[in-house]
Amino acid sequence: MGLSKSVPRYAPVFARNLHYHRLFTKVVCAIQILALTIIGIPFLIYYTRSFPTLLIGIALSTFISEGLVKVLRLTYHAQFHNKQFNLYNTATISAETAANLFAIALCQNSYQLLVAILAAKLICSVTLAACGLYGLPSLYKDKEYPDHQKIDVDKTVKECVKHSVIMAGTTFLTSLSERNFLILFFNRTLGAEATNIFKISNDWALLFYRMVIKTIGTNDTALLAHIETMPNRKELLPDAFRNLSTKIASLCIPLLGVLALFLSSNIYATYNPLVFKLFCIIAISYMIEALFSMYERVLEVKRDYLLLAFSYLPYIAIIAGMFLVSYLGLVNSVIAVQGVRLVQVLLCIYCVRTYYALQFPVRFVVRLALLVTPVCILIHLLLPFFYKLLVIFVSPYMSL
Repeated sequence: MGLSKSVPRYAPVFARNLHYHRLFTKVVCAIQILALTIIGIPFLIYYTRSFPTLLIGIALSTFISEGLVKVLRLTYHAQFHNKQFNLYNTATISAETAANLFAIALCQNSYQLLVAILAAKLICSVTLAACGLYGLPSLYKDKEYPDHQKIDVDKTVKECVKHSVIMAGTTFLTSLSERNFLILFFNRTLGAEATNIFKISNDWALLFYRMVIKTIGTNDTALLAHIETMPNRKELLPDAFRNLSTKIASLCIPLLGVLALFLSSNIYATYNPLVFKLFCIIAISYMIEALFSMYERVLEVKRDYLLLAFSYLPYIAIIAGMFLVSYLGLVNSVIAVQGVRLVQVLLCIYCVRTYYALQFPVRFVVRLALLVTPVCILIHLLLPFFYKLLVIFVSPYMSL
């Protein structure tokens, strides 16, 4: 429902008044739980109706608790309390992992193991949600947010609702080019074999993409949203944009170097070449998209919906192209989808550069690329040597 974009955008606005700050957090949590309960759970029950009752109960409970955890994570990150929430998250993940290891060692059959793993997930998810709720008062006591400022509540609420609806629309359009939708669609149009090839290649590409996205989180939107509440935002925005883009480039350029190493090696000869080919196409597209992601964040935070709608026009091609997938085949369809995503990025760049004159840190990216390139070349030259050493040390054990 657009909360992942509207919470970090409007949390700094409501944080200027303690009463409305608390009310905003409560309302957002309530909306999330109600949406999951009223809209999500009926679908979940329908698709799991043939499962054992115990599994359905665990699934429904986990569905609700994970939804609450997501909103709490957004709330903490929106006020830069990442460390506090991430400590809670790390503790619960460690406990869940330990519980899973015990379950693997002790459970006698696959059903017991499944119940134990899902129960561990539920317990740790509920624990994380409880810790997040317990720590909320620390957000209200944050001295960075004076609690006496006046807010035009009616106007702000309307703007927040409008922003959430529009962000939900852009999220829906983006989902047409993402794994969860494409796996089902390709399975329907191209068959199970092509779908499995796409899933494997896309999952490995997501491993690279998430290294960037999970590291950044919602801090890009949160920082720009905080700047929007300041009187000197016109002077601060260019510096913030440049600094955030620099941080993202520091993650993307080395990962693009790793991808270049994959492309220059013959590792794909050992595996399915088609999987490797799709992996490279998707991963490179994801990295380029992440590298220039700040342009779209600017349009979102500025609430420039006309420019945002203009940048999303290429997604019409995805909707129209659904009827051509059987003719295009898997590789051409994936290239077309990733091409649409990159065209959307280019339109965002054009809009922001034209209307806001924000400059990308090109010099930093070039210098970083010049530093990464010789390292990648050296690794590429040394890889055969390390491979031979690995064979020498491993082959005796393989013969055993």
